Amino acid sequence: MSVLGLTIDYGPYGFMERFNPYHVANGSDDSELYNYADQPAICRWNCAKFGEALLPCLPVRLTSQALLEYDEEFARVYNALMRAKLGLTVLEEPADASLAADLLDVMAQCGSDFSGTFRSLADFPMPSHEGSGTSDGVPEGPGAGGAGAGAAAAAGAAAAAAAAVAGGGEAARVAGLSAAAAAATPAAAAAAPAGPASAQLRHPDPAALLSYLLSGCARMAELALMAAPRMESSNLHMLSLLAHRDPALLGAMGLSTQDVAREMDKLQRYQAIKSQPELEREAADRAAWVGWLNRYGDRLKREAAAGATPSGRAAAMGGANPRFVLRNWLAQRATASAEKGDFWEVNRLLENECH
Repeated sequence: MSVLGLTIDYGPYGFMERFNPYHVANGSDDSELYNYADQPAICRWNCAKFGEALLPCLPVRLTSQALLEYDEEFARVYNALMRAKLGLTVLEEPADASLAADLLDVMAQCGSDFSGTFRSLADFPMPSHEGSGTSDGVPEGPGAGGAGAGAAAAAGAAAAAAAAVAGGGEAARVAGLSAAAAAATPAAAAAAPAGPASAQLRHPDPAALLSYLLSGCARMAELALMAAPRMESSNLHMLSLLAHRDPALLGAMGLSTQDVAREMDKLQRYQAIKSQPELEREAADRAAWVGWLNRYGDRLKREAAAGATPSGRAAAMGGANPRFVLRNWLAQRATASAEKGDFWEVNRLLENECH
């Protein structure tokens, strides 16, 4: 991360077709310091190291004060970006942060496509609110239309927040949402595993969206592969015991108690996934999506009551949720062709990125 708060981590975490909070984009990051969920903390660490470098110029009390501002600035920028991704730009509620966090939890449980999920939520109709005047005749969805140290901390917080929400899934899946939603029917949604009796949509219109989201859930084998720890369970249990008895010895081995705790969490998730029957897991996925979509629908009602319009929501979500995200291998292929005098692939990618 540069002094300006710029980071290279926007792209790698945008390629999570199966959302995994523990995803590590750098294959050489054996300690997983730079996993997705720890991006805010590692950016804060970067700012702290920058403050240490400034000690000959700035006293520690000033750099420490700047770091205190980091968490507040990160939360402010991150929550604003997540509200835009969810189309919540008129009314700001304290519970919006938990709504976004719970969405990520559902996506992690189901192994959902990162940007494909956010993009698809634009197909959730803006609920009508009597007297709110939200219907403006515009189709919904993104397809419709110390001073130095303090500044660095603010830039770092903003960069971390932006990296944390940067998304980009498989273009074909995202682009195919409208067709999938159009083909889906309430009967098809009803054909899904029944799940708990409470797993019923209170808002009947998003039935096609629910069908699409469920169709994108990962199979058990995929989820287990993502959750699998890097160490054998027997070795991990031994290290966990060592972490409690002799953390210093664990440190001499190049590991921390946090490393072991993270791997133990992954092991528990892996074992839970492997032991859950497939039909039971599908029912749990459906219940999780229904529960969250009901909350989202209720929140959109309040958004409409505050004066939000379908066109405004569509613009916010379309601007915050990319339809196409350029992948490294596509760029490499286009570059190789261009070096041979063939610019067809370059022009095709450019055309996609401009829309």
